[in-house]
Formats: sequence, structure tokens, C-alpha cells
Amino acid sequence: MEHALTFIDPTSLVFEPMYDMVHVDEKWFYEEVNKRSC
Repeated sequence: MEHALTFIDPTSLVFEPMYDMVHVDEKWFYEEVNKRSC
């Protein structure tokens, strides 16, 4: 919860735009390489 509250502008109590953020799904780091040959 504390992480989400850091994105709120304290003067207007509105969320700041997050256009410059990239959210990465951690499952991409654990993908296994496809070992099948064509």
C-alpha cells in the first residue's frame, strides 16, 4: 500500500501520470527455453 501512495500528488490527492513507467511481469524471467527442434 505504501508503494501506491507514493504516486499520489499531495496537493491535489490525484494519482500522478505513470506514462514513463514500465511494469515487467516476473514470469518472463523464469521462462524455459523451448528445446524442440523443427
